[in-house]
Amino acid sequence: MSMRIALGCGARNYGDKFLHVDLTAYPHIDLETDVRDLHSIAEDVADLVYASHVLEHLPVKDVQPALVEWKRVLKSGGVLRISVPNAERWMGFYIRGRITLTQAHGSLMGGQKDA
Repeated sequence: MSMRIALGCGARNYGDKFLHVDLTAYPHIDLETDVRDLHSIAEDVADLVYASHVLEHLPVKDVQPALVEWKRVLKSGGVLRISVPNAERWMGFYIRGRITLTQAHGSLMGGQKDA
């Protein structure tokens, strides 16, 4: 059976085919932990690790170690799918006066609403 991991999924429930990992205890969360520390998941087990709008919330110094950890749980030939904000789009909004620099920064660098 294939293992799929959804990192930092928050309120998003990707269904029964995913192991949901987040610090916040939503009802569907299978593993309540920091996405930088997946020690309770064995090495080389996941066919897919999915992180949608998670990476930009990490401190810069933690990005590389987190990526190494995410790769650790991937099977050889597995897929690491990462989605991050589109910097060109957000800066275009700022340049055209549609948003403030603070709004652009929050969107690009991961605004914080949860502890």
